[in-house]
Amino acid sequence: MLRKILFFAILLTSVLSTAVAQQGYRKLSTEQLQVLVPSSTRNVISLAGNWERSIDGETWGAVYLPYSEFETERVTYRRTIRIDAAVAKNYTWHFECLGINDAVEIYVNDRFISRFFGGLTPFRVRIPDGMIAGGTNTLKFIVVGANEGMAKIKDRHLFANETYNGVVRELLLVGTPHIWVNDVDVKTAVNETFSNAQVNAIVRISSGEFEKMLAEIPDSLAGGAQQQKASVTIEATLLRKGTGETVATANPQLVRIERERTVPVNFSLNVANPALWSPENPQLYELAIKISKGGQLIDNYAATVGIRDVRTGTFNGQTGILLNGQFFEIKGVEYVEELEGARGTLSANKIEQDVQLLKTLGANIVRVRYAAPHPYFVHLCDKNGIFVLIDIPVYDLPASIIGSKDMIVRMGNIAKNMITAYNSHPSIIGWNISDGLQEGSPYSDRYFAEITKTLRANSTKLIGKTVRAGANTININGIDLLSIRFDKLLRNNVKVIDELNRVRQIAKDKPIIANFGTFVQPNNLNGYADPLSVEAQAQYIAENFRAAHNSKIAGSIVWSFNDYLLNRPMLATNANNQYVATSGLTGRNRQPRLSFSMLQALFNDEKEPLLHAGTYTSETPLVFIATGIILGIILLVINRSRRFREYMSRALFRPYNFYADIRDQRILSQFQTYLLGAITATVIGLVLASTFYFLRMNYEMDYILMNLIPARGLRELLNSIIWHPGLSLLTFSMLAMIGLFIIALIIRIGAAFVRGRIFMSDAITIAVWSSLPFLFLLPLGIALFKLLSVTNSVFWLFIVLAVLVIWVLYRILKSTAVVFDVPPQRVYLIGSAIIILLIIGTGMVLDTQYGMMAYMQYFMNVLRG
Repeated sequence: MLRKILFFAILLTSVLSTAVAQQGYRKLSTEQLQVLVPSSTRNVISLAGNWERSIDGETWGAVYLPYSEFETERVTYRRTIRIDAAVAKNYTWHFECLGINDAVEIYVNDRFISRFFGGLTPFRVRIPDGMIAGGTNTLKFIVVGANEGMAKIKDRHLFANETYNGVVRELLLVGTPHIWVNDVDVKTAVNETFSNAQVNAIVRISSGEFEKMLAEIPDSLAGGAQQQKASVTIEATLLRKGTGETVATANPQLVRIERERTVPVNFSLNVANPALWSPENPQLYELAIKISKGGQLIDNYAATVGIRDVRTGTFNGQTGILLNGQFFEIKGVEYVEELEGARGTLSANKIEQDVQLLKTLGANIVRVRYAAPHPYFVHLCDKNGIFVLIDIPVYDLPASIIGSKDMIVRMGNIAKNMITAYNSHPSIIGWNISDGLQEGSPYSDRYFAEITKTLRANSTKLIGKTVRAGANTININGIDLLSIRFDKLLRNNVKVIDELNRVRQIAKDKPIIANFGTFVQPNNLNGYADPLSVEAQAQYIAENFRAAHNSKIAGSIVWSFNDYLLNRPMLATNANNQYVATSGLTGRNRQPRLSFSMLQALFNDEKEPLLHAGTYTSETPLVFIATGIILGIILLVINRSRRFREYMSRALFRPYNFYADIRDQRILSQFQTYLLGAITATVIGLVLASTFYFLRMNYEMDYILMNLIPARGLRELLNSIIWHPGLSLLTFSMLAMIGLFIIALIIRIGAAFVRGRIFMSDAITIAVWSSLPFLFLLPLGIALFKLLSVTNSVFWLFIVLAVLVIWVLYRILKSTAVVFDVPPQRVYLIGSAIIILLIIGTGMVLDTQYGMMAYMQYFMNVLRG
């Protein structure tokens, strides 16, 4: 009885865990599977469901696949399936992988099948004949994340999304007949009057162990089974999608195929008065391929066909994209395949909802960022009339990295995989090869040349790239589209228009796309006067859309359609969750914002929603003013002491005599020293807190912190501190105090190498009184936030701080020489060497681990250029 109870408890737990998993992910339906595997002769088994998961290969737990995995190194998944013996031998078996990141090793019954670099691009792996046996079969997938160097490169884009590894999308086990349609590559062309179209298809026919299958068909094997050759008939028919009406039929071709071979078969079909595909009228055809022998069907396959003519050119004096002979204004958004609760693993019904929202918005093009799109998403774009521009995932990389051989080879492989997976879809308008690279660099030029060469050799789709606004030179060789990215919260339309007009002169005859967006605080309804409000996002999008439209360029792409998870915490928005990129027209839960309604009105030429101006003032936080005033009062009070005034005067104007008193153990007031140290540290904290608070919404500051502080937890803490003036002031003041104590400790340690008796109190006195010049920052600190707001620059502040730091370091070294009673040249030399070594050592560690020098060079050449 106990055994039965235990059995039912385990069974119930399994059922409940499966139900919970399926609440988050709904496996593909029969109709959806038919879309992805369009054939009636194939056996399609979805492998979505419960698997075992292990990181070390020994300890196993349960997981429901597909699943967006955070583990970045190596994860093993396994499960057993049961296949009837007759079914197993009647098919050649394949894995259809809709999206695995990054690379995968595949095993069947512990026998190695293949290793494949997925990168979330769909791919197919054939299972050798006989490996799938009748009965129980064990499937094992070992997924390996990107190597450390490549993972860091993906992480270092400022707005990089959270990288998901593992079996992110559904796995399918597909059984095909032993002679099957392996691939169909379709290209279409129309004449100048659009009265006639040519549909050209390369159909690749593959074979396995076909002897037993053909033995059932009379006279099937030519020359006997030993020759392992067969002749089959291939037919191609073009049908109107939905109605099944025959539009064109190609002459059947007799193909002689050997076992374990792939044979290409070319078909050309003529279509009179074709129905052209466009976003307004997405007319589709279906190219039906049949393999038969002696009138008996062996395999069939249906490829979606859209007949349209896309090219770049000039229409009525406006340079842009011509779709079916007419100017096509791009009205697009960026899309990141990510959803709250699902992360990167979206069910087909969720993808359908996204596409419906895109149609409601009025978008006619979607730029897919960071990863290859789900094939079902591309199918829905074919069906609903939305162009898709797919990114090769290259974002804000230093020139020296993008020009490396490993990077070029990796991106070339990604490009080839994407072409294989998507090239025949009518909705695919092109490939975006980069975003934000350094223009004019020979390394970048090498990458541009190699990747465009790869794409041109394998695809006729358009090739585009994205350049940051302000780039002095732009390499336009080999590209068809040029996007200009505005991401510094520009609010003056004239600046946007001026930049677009300037780029037009550089780009010559290339279509130009304005790419813009901004981040918001999702619950900020303070009106568009507040730069982080939802109204400000709506206004910003409206202003830039009108600027682009009035500039007569090819169109606009707004970033982004949806919020998504970031790989690193973000400073600029002070969001409740620093790991959410709140640039979306909708949230991660797809709840539309005001900007969605605004862009919908702009895209569809409808009445725009009214925007509330609100009130917003960027004033100096009261805590900064109050602290500065209190510090000033304290200084005035203690300055009434004659002895303190004397200390101040001697420390500033006669430092040798002052430090000689310390050496000779003449007593200085320790209370005044500690009080002065506290005041100095607070002044430093006031200046730093004011500066960081002023720069809190500055993307450049975010970028610098990303490189100098790679630890996520520390960055997250620092971001939170910066946005709270009081806490920021306290934190930076405490850090300054700790800094003075560390300097004193170094001086005390150095005293061990000289004969003089130097106590810790003496070392603290040296550190505090040497830092006296920082007090000159007090008047500046009180009004610093206001001054920065007026000048809108911190460059002058950095110059002032640099001068003061050098002065203070000089005073510390000079005082050390006096107190230690050693030649000052020796102290200057040793002290300077230590400082230089500390700077170089820290830089080398950051550069070795994170490539800091390359990224800071990129910052100076591109972001600040």
